Amino acid sequence: MKSLHRILKCQSHFLKAIIFTFLISANASLIPLSAEEFMEPGYHCKKKIYSFRVIEETREAACHGLISIYETARRPRVYIHNNNFEDYIYEWSIPVSKSRDSEGSKRRFIEKISFDNRCELKDVLYYNGSTYQYEPCKKVPDVSTSTSSEVEKVPADSLVHCGSLSWKIEEIQLGTNSHLSKFLKGRFEVKNTSSLADGPWLRSILRKRITIRKITQLVPYEVIVNNQNEVRGVIVTHHISNKETTAHDSNQTQSDLLTPISTWKKDEIRLVCLFDKTFPLLSPALISNSSSQRKRKTRE
Repeated sequence: MKSLHRILKCQSHFLKAIIFTFLISANASLIPLSAEEFMEPGYHCKKKIYSFRVIEETREAACHGLISIYETARRPRVYIHNNNFEDYIYEWSIPVSKSRDSEGSKRRFIEKISFDNRCELKDVLYYNGSTYQYEPCKKVPDVSTSTSSEVEKVPADSLVHCGSLSWKIEEIQLGTNSHLSKFLKGRFEVKNTSSLADGPWLRSILRKRITIRKITQLVPYEVIVNNQNEVRGVIVTHHISNKETTAHDSNQTQSDLLTPISTWKKDEIRLVCLFDKTFPLLSPALISNSSSQRKRKTRE
């Protein structure tokens, strides 16, 4: 009996050792996952964390800066120059109210976002005091957000894009129909298109209704039309800030002349977007409605 009792006791200790080892290994494997899981979603910029909502609000403000019709509006600064201005990357600082330190004081180097002409976010950047340059913040995704498949999307075929603006095809057609006489009077021929099979192309101005800070603005854009009255593309103007090196006053000392002064100057770029597929300038349905209304007026 003593021998049997000793065997059972040894087996009990052995089972406890196995269970204990399993628990330790399981907890160890969960530690890195738990740390990542409990990190606050958003952009982690050294000691500052920005929510996705704050970054999206900053991006929207920057996009509005590209197209606002007011001359006094703040404009995005060119962050990365490229040979083609269509490939420029811009920067826009995160609002001071969101970037203050834990004591509420304004910091010297404020985080900023970078984005392209389509207003697509490229990076959220913070200033690294060790390298003396801006570097990308760490993005921690929100696992609780719904997937893109659950979000209702507008069919891509019914949308056209140029720069930071997009339209439903019906929106351009409706705008043309509403201001047809003005559209036809304001047409200009597009250079070097008279020899094309569907040339010459003509361009004229329409306006897109945009709400910026609860104020409606009519943002101008140009529509390019071929000789078949089909829309070939659009032209959008972006308002930006470009760095410019200014000349010094001749009265300055020689030492001052060695260091040129760089200033930010407001500028404009015109983005020409030609579509892969054309569409009628006037919707057949709109033409039918207009002719029906004219017939009613004639009968009356």
